[in-house]
Amino acid sequence: MNDRETRRYDMFGRVQTFGKDNASDFAAGSKATGHFAAVTQVIKDLDTEKAKQGGGTATAKEVLRLIELIRSRVLERFHMEFM
Repeated sequence: MNDRETRRYDMFGRVQTFGKDNASDFAAGSKATGHFAAVTQVIKDLDTEKAKQGGGTATAKEVLRLIELIRSRVLERFHMEFM
């Protein structure tokens, strides 16, 4: 991951931590609870994809394809949540 992607990943982690620490402040089944669940799933997906990456053996095309895959998954999840 490059610096921008790392910062985004860290931001997702902070959002996830906020959601866990303040879960009692949000009603069960609320939109916020759904969004926190989506963020948690995105982090799990990113961790899975990161684990699949080899130590520097990926070509530039593979990295770009992975970034596009992750980006599309994030957008799909949040688009579905906001509709």
